Amino acid sequence: MENKINDNLSGIDETAAAQNVAAFLYMLRVSEGTAGADGYQALFGYTPTNGKIFTSFADHPKQFFNYTDLSGKTIKTSAAGAYQITATTHRLLCSKYGFAAFTPDVQDAMAATLIKEKGALDDVKAGRFDMAIRKCRKVWASLPNSDVNQPTRSRNYLASAYEQAGGVFA
Repeated sequence: MENKINDNLSGIDETAAAQNVAAFLYMLRVSEGTAGADGYQALFGYTPTNGKIFTSFADHPKQFFNYTDLSGKTIKTSAAGAYQITATTHRLLCSKYGFAAFTPDVQDAMAATLIKEKGALDDVKAGRFDMAIRKCRKVWASLPNSDVNQPTRSRNYLASAYEQAGGVFA
């Protein structure tokens, strides 16, 4: 029911909608810690000073890393790129939608596709920031209330990044 109510975009300016999508994508990169210059090449655990990057955009790097979640459980991940997309998700998106490579443009398109698959793209376009966050929090562990036992960012921190990037709230 929520999607049916919120999917009506009549009256939303296409330019504003595109700007909100760009701002939401930027906010996701801020949330994932990949908003810097090397973010599209970031491997899991990347910081601007640790050199954890991949060098070829030909394909997902498929490198696996262990980490301990907040509950103390050791987990293996292949998260990479600006949106920390795993190798499994990359493979599924390539198969389902015909994506190829792992270039910055493809990473942006994949993130937008994941947002759309969660039923949040119209919310993003319309500036329904909190609704979009709620719908996407299972995809990006760093979003508030993601319930993935990983550190999360605050809503206000992310809202500030979204607004700084030109996003407009509904």
